[in-house]
Amino acid sequence: MNISLALATIIVLGMLAQWIAWKFRIPSLLLLLVFGILIGPVLGLLPPEFLAGKMIFPLISIAVAIILFEGGLELRFKELAHVGRVVNSLVTIGAIISWVLTAFAAHWLLDFSWPLSILLGAILIVTGPTVIGPLLRHMRPTGKVASALKWEGIIIDPLGVMLAVLVFEAILIGGLEEAIIPSAIGVLKTLFIGTLIGSLSGLIIASLLKRYWLPDFLQSPFVLMMIVIAYVISNNFQTESGLLSATVMGMIIANQKTVSIKRIAEFKESLRIILVSAIFIILAASMRREDITEVHASTFLFVAILIVVIRPIVVTISSIGSSLSWKERLLVAWMAPRGIVAAAMAGIFAYDLSVAGYADARQLVPITFFTIIGTVSIYSLTSPWLARVLGVARPNPQGVLIVGSHFWARLLAQALKKEDVQVLLTDTNYVNIWEARKMDLAAEEKNVLLQSDVEDLDLTGLGYILALTANNEVNSLAAARFSGFFGAAHLFQLTTEKDSQLNGQKSKTQDHLQGRFLFSAQATYNEITGLFQKGATIERAVISKNFDYTRFQNHHQNRAIPLFLISPAKQLTPFTVDKPPALKAEHILVFIAPPSPVPSS
Repeated sequence: MNISLALATIIVLGMLAQWIAWKFRIPSLLLLLVFGILIGPVLGLLPPEFLAGKMIFPLISIAVAIILFEGGLELRFKELAHVGRVVNSLVTIGAIISWVLTAFAAHWLLDFSWPLSILLGAILIVTGPTVIGPLLRHMRPTGKVASALKWEGIIIDPLGVMLAVLVFEAILIGGLEEAIIPSAIGVLKTLFIGTLIGSLSGLIIASLLKRYWLPDFLQSPFVLMMIVIAYVISNNFQTESGLLSATVMGMIIANQKTVSIKRIAEFKESLRIILVSAIFIILAASMRREDITEVHASTFLFVAILIVVIRPIVVTISSIGSSLSWKERLLVAWMAPRGIVAAAMAGIFAYDLSVAGYADARQLVPITFFTIIGTVSIYSLTSPWLARVLGVARPNPQGVLIVGSHFWARLLAQALKKEDVQVLLTDTNYVNIWEARKMDLAAEEKNVLLQSDVEDLDLTGLGYILALTANNEVNSLAAARFSGFFGAAHLFQLTTEKDSQLNGQKSKTQDHLQGRFLFSAQATYNEITGLFQKGATIERAVISKNFDYTRFQNHHQNRAIPLFLISPAKQLTPFTVDKPPALKAEHILVFIAPPSPVPSS
């Protein structure tokens, strides 16, 4: 297989793994690892010169920097008000405890020399957004857990790399004791240079955007260029400080309030999926067959100790005095998968140490890879189950965010709440919010067109957005605003007056701005408002074999407007113009019952 075909194979398998994972609700990381091992050590389809080339690890490092930048875009300083204490402890005290205990485990269980044990301990303190991010999206844990794991995973990567590099350099110097002062200086230089260059790069981007010096089509490419520049400049001043620069750069851009970064964030999210898929397959494929056959029982025990002993100890100590409940702490303690950064560092250090005369250094790679495979497999298969048992995650959220809190939107929200569907209403009119709260409905006075207001909303447990305002443009923009969180299939809005004349088909000029049209082709805001003013109500009916949809409509003289279908398992399906749901027995149908006809005199 030539290099071009190898690259094509990696991209195709990566996207295939992502799609299969989405379709069957399984962790994508497992499939990526399986595909990589199959085309690498099992079938030998990837050429060795591709996997062992001099460019592969620098390219992976730059890709990791881009991924960390994208992770930095998700870090909001306001989240630290709730999880700042535990995050600070996890990346400082917790990292040191993990480092020390892992080094002891490597020395006694794997029979590593002390220098290599200490290096392996430093390598394995990192988790990272490449593994934490996909698992969080798969699990959908509650706010505190998600924020704590997200912050830890993103911050620990550059810090872990810094620590591992310093240990590696100390080993080459000839002793850990002789390297204490150089290592301390290296830590300070890394923190200073990484933070400085990252902050300056972020401020430059924000300034250019604020002054409109970058056209829309150049924003994402220019930011990508700046990430690479910041990474390279930082590394030239201090080895491996570039990852910290990329992370800080993302954090600075994410937390400024002057310009919108939606276009940049959307591009980087797509790029991240491609990079994570490709890197995981490449790293898994780079393993040798002998690396797999040399795995012994002590390796299994080592990974087990990392999972069931070291991580719980780290979280227990780090979460002392935090606001996390015991259930949240338990879930955090069961989430520490290792990922790309650990694999990349192990590959680089193993080669250089082998050249320097450390014969057993080559064992760093199979041990690290087995740790990655073991932790990713165990955590991805068990964490969603544990989160559901503990009640701190909703992997398939059925809650509804309703934009607009006018009188009939409140009635609709009340009807959903009676069916045990979580509902959150938003509106810029405080009177509407006040009326909703009087009905014991969750409601927030927020403008969903403002990024700052959107970030303040707690969307835990919500899986759909219904834009029900009288303003068609607001509905379209609200749907677009939440596209990254809910996904296109779960964005809904009322039919516009214009589109109602087209039998509910979306106008092509605005198709990319709109959600799916709700209820029916004629169910516009004015039409529904008129029905309620005439006395219409929101009712429910249980579908059965003897009372199907045809009989239901005949009963209401074909004037009822179906709104939602709720399965016995509480799966919510809104009625839409493009694809009305199929009614089944035992499903609950929520609908607008037409007003009674006025009797003739």
